[in-house]
Amino acid sequence: MRTCLCRLKNKINQKKVVVVISAFAILFQLLFYVYGIATNYKLANEFKYIDEETILKDINVSNHKYINNNLLFNPALTSYVYNSFDNILLDDKKGSGFTFFNNPKYFVFDSYNKKRYSYLLGMYKGHIANVQYSRDLNLTLAEADYRDNSFLENLLNDNGQKMFLEYPLFYADSLDELKNKVDFISYNIFEQNMQVLSRYYWHEASFMLLPISDIKSYRNNSEIFSQYGYFSLYTIDYISEMLGGFNINNFEKSKNIVNLVYFLITVYFIVSLFDDITLRGCLILLACIRLLFIPYYAYHYAPGVIDTRHFFDLIIVLLLYYASRAPKPSKYLLFLASLLAVLSILMSNDFGLFIFVSLLGTFIIRYVLLTIYEKRLSIIRLVLVAIYAISGFVSYIEYPLMKNPSIKYFLDGFYSFNIPMTLFFFILAIVAIQWLMLILFFNKLKEYKYLDSYIFLLFYTEFLYTYFIWKLDNLSMNLFIFSLPFFIVLAAIKIKYKQVLHSIIFICLIFYYIKLPFSYFSDIYNFNLIFNNHKTYVWNHERAGGIVSTYSFELFEDSLKLIDKYSSDNSKIYMISKYDNVLQFFSKKYSGLKYFELKSFLVSDIEYKEVIELLNKDADILYVDSDIDRDYELEIGKRNFFDIYGSYWYNENIKQRIPKLETLSRLFNDVKNNYVLIEKGKLINVYKKI
Repeated sequence: MRTCLCRLKNKINQKKVVVVISAFAILFQLLFYVYGIATNYKLANEFKYIDEETILKDINVSNHKYINNNLLFNPALTSYVYNSFDNILLDDKKGSGFTFFNNPKYFVFDSYNKKRYSYLLGMYKGHIANVQYSRDLNLTLAEADYRDNSFLENLLNDNGQKMFLEYPLFYADSLDELKNKVDFISYNIFEQNMQVLSRYYWHEASFMLLPISDIKSYRNNSEIFSQYGYFSLYTIDYISEMLGGFNINNFEKSKNIVNLVYFLITVYFIVSLFDDITLRGCLILLACIRLLFIPYYAYHYAPGVIDTRHFFDLIIVLLLYYASRAPKPSKYLLFLASLLAVLSILMSNDFGLFIFVSLLGTFIIRYVLLTIYEKRLSIIRLVLVAIYAISGFVSYIEYPLMKNPSIKYFLDGFYSFNIPMTLFFFILAIVAIQWLMLILFFNKLKEYKYLDSYIFLLFYTEFLYTYFIWKLDNLSMNLFIFSLPFFIVLAAIKIKYKQVLHSIIFICLIFYYIKLPFSYFSDIYNFNLIFNNHKTYVWNHERAGGIVSTYSFELFEDSLKLIDKYSSDNSKIYMISKYDNVLQFFSKKYSGLKYFELKSFLVSDIEYKEVIELLNKDADILYVDSDIDRDYELEIGKRNFFDIYGSYWYNENIKQRIPKLETLSRLFNDVKNNYVLIEKGKLINVYKKI
């Protein structure tokens, strides 16, 4: 009797622990979303040619001036006492140095008096890596590699690597001056990295901000492109308007509101589909890990994390489960699931199609099984499946927005990354195991009313795996959805020590989860430090909504005045500018050149010639960057710290950022003889067709 009571007590205590931990995970997740809703959005500077001010020892310094005066690589400056390698140590166990992922603590010291700092030297072991440079060639190793790879290979084969000696990246006369320099680097590393990548807020958010803006400008739907879906745009716009109007601040709050609602649906889904407390706890942790698996910097700006793209997936799984449990009213639940699946295509063309086809596959298998059981064909069921298939097909074909203009490059793998073969075969093995589980545990799944839900998830996860293989990043890694088929089988089958297995899984997930909230807090804290260490500005423009930024809105304001002066009566504008998406959004106008961000969409001669044709045909007024003829070779030749620190940034500059901007310059040069300059601005100039 006492043994039974002890077991019961232990079981109750275990349930309490699971409930408390699950409640903590849910609370943290909700607090994260509430934080995003309650605070004003903060926007870091992603534009390399727009200056900002860093606060160094309570003094505001111009970034452009400070870099030019203090952080240009110059191997001739060997007479200085202190340098970046010998007198700066990093608390950097991974050896990656300064990156926007990793902003290590650092220690500036006098290398001639190490004994004074011996108690710290054990903690700080990393260095700011030197640059390999050849005085004879006047090239860094990265520059030589880029300019003439065959020459470099021959050189290295002949032991010519001795030509490339190591030099510190920067020098200083005093430790205070050296500390100022490393402080400046630390304060600006995130923004400088984004400026090199050119894929921060305005690139990513434009895929939703600009289409919503276009809809509000009554642009023809067939000319609007958004990879995040038609009804998704209306959903975000509606929430923004409810919050006080469509602007950046409310747009970001709307994203968090949608994700919060989807998370609550997820929790309800878990509680409804599974009875076991520990199993629920496992899935709640996985649902929370799904968010924390996405780096905060990516969540901060990427529309791909908005759950509108797949908003109805879990609801459909739940409806299939309810329909299996309640046979009489099941037709209404199945109709609702069908309606949501078709609606999903309009919510988001790609993910919606995943959901629709997954449900179609479920209906087909369901129809075949019922035909086998009943030993007769049901024409009514066949017609209903056909109607569903036709409805989805029509929704996809008649999708209101422009088809993705870059789809051919996505399919070719131009925008994707190579997947390791071990990971590829691992995913194939998972898919095979899921189908094998359907065969082995078919009767159990049917007995516990999970069969239809499992079949839907079987198809759906296969589509998501395909997307993951193509995209290969944390944003597409949905561990919660991927694990659902396995947890459904685990809930349905009876095995010895089942509770022990549940507990082991839960404990493993706790150990994985426990570090993630602290890491997220750290990321949020570090991001906010950017705004503590820079002069900040509040953008009071109607479309900004009072966001806080490290760069002034003044230059954009000047450009908007020019646009209003010369295009006040036209919703369509023509622009060759690296700021085209920003200025379209704030001017409430749309591009007549089909693409809202030219530099990213001019991938081949096909798009280039298309834009030239539109300019020659329709562009009477043309807005062009005031620095369109910037000498990028001279710029990169200055070798500022942020351009050459590590080969990664140099390669991104040379192979990505600069070629895109040079394409804009070439585009203007091809049409400029047709135009005359009529007014100069701070950011853009205005040209009129002759």
